[in-house]
Amino acid sequence: MGNLKHVEAGKLEMTKEIYQLANLSVRLHDTGDQGVVVQNIAGSSLVAEVEMRQFEDPELVKIKESRWCVPNVGELRKQIMTEMYKSRYSVHPGSTKMYHDLRQLYWWNGMKKDIATFVAQCPNCQQVKAEHQKPGGLLQNIEIPAWKWESINMDFIIGLPNSRRKFNSIWVIVDRLTKSAHFLPVRTTYSAEDYASLYIKEIVWLHGVPFSIISDRGAQFTANFWRSPIGWFDVGETKLLGPELVQQAVEKVKLIQERLRTAQSRQKSYSDNRRRDLEFVVGDWIVQRIGRVAYKLDLPPELEAIHPVFHISMLWKFLGDPSCISPIEDIEVSENLSYEEILVSILDRQIRKLRTKEVASVKVLWRSNNVEEMTWEAEEDMKSRYPHLFESSGDMPETNMAGVAHISTSDS
Repeated sequence: MGNLKHVEAGKLEMTKEIYQLANLSVRLHDTGDQGVVVQNIAGSSLVAEVEMRQFEDPELVKIKESRWCVPNVGELRKQIMTEMYKSRYSVHPGSTKMYHDLRQLYWWNGMKKDIATFVAQCPNCQQVKAEHQKPGGLLQNIEIPAWKWESINMDFIIGLPNSRRKFNSIWVIVDRLTKSAHFLPVRTTYSAEDYASLYIKEIVWLHGVPFSIISDRGAQFTANFWRSPIGWFDVGETKLLGPELVQQAVEKVKLIQERLRTAQSRQKSYSDNRRRDLEFVVGDWIVQRIGRVAYKLDLPPELEAIHPVFHISMLWKFLGDPSCISPIEDIEVSENLSYEEILVSILDRQIRKLRTKEVASVKVLWRSNNVEEMTWEAEEDMKSRYPHLFESSGDMPETNMAGVAHISTSDS
């Protein structure tokens, strides 16, 4: 920096800061009208290497352009793309924007293809950026049953208040052919054996044993008890009496089946317009193909609590190093697959004036797994959850405040 003895004591700190700016390639220019213009010069250290080695590539010797011709020597091209893609002056741009920015300074054969491949292999962007494509997997029709109560659907309605007999859920059982349903009151504390006994008592004695049961992956339906023949009766205990009744029932079933096929075909045509046919090859992390649109994955031991079968719309093709795995320790996920966000600071506050009242909101900065995001939250909710932020200054939070905005709207 040199000797600063000639600098006055009051200007010593400002002089040191000006020297630090000069070391960062920041220049100050006098405009002549008592003003100062700040100029920041950011240059790439790879330009000199490109200029020195571009004639080592025989393909570039034939080309004379105003841009720097980057030779295919060593990792020079990859270094340029890495600097452009991961530097502080750019935030992981897309392949198109990155190509238009680089082509102003550099050129090499197959430049656009190399940039597209480089951007597509970024592991962070593959995890964070949304895929702007139709979801994979066409709609699959379920086989239409041949007779009533041969194929049924099961599901639950939960979250209900307790009844007098302490029931807090409803078990819904629907016949897929006739759409007739049974609604059975149950408790959430029932085990798989309790559900099976109730099903035999209320359904089997009326309709017999079904050929197939369609349900979700709830623990009530994945138990081995449902797969065993213990406690079931033989199929066909319900008998039809009289040829006329049989003939009428058969005609009704045929009519229902035809209408179900029409509805399935219409629904499939609507759904497939918004989907795309996609398949994955069994190998690497894919262990087995389940049906036409589901795959079983080889999950690490840390994720053994997760069901290994996924629909194809939930899977994306990974480009790059197949051994690149995000460590599970860095992602703090609870048992119910949720994570906790930490409040960093409150940045702003606004009051929306309605016709009869005022609604106050605060802009909150959250942090979770080294990722920050900002959201607007109700001030009353934040006061109840984080009262210590509002203790010292009344309604105004104690943390950083960027300003107060008043927004007037008409409440119609």
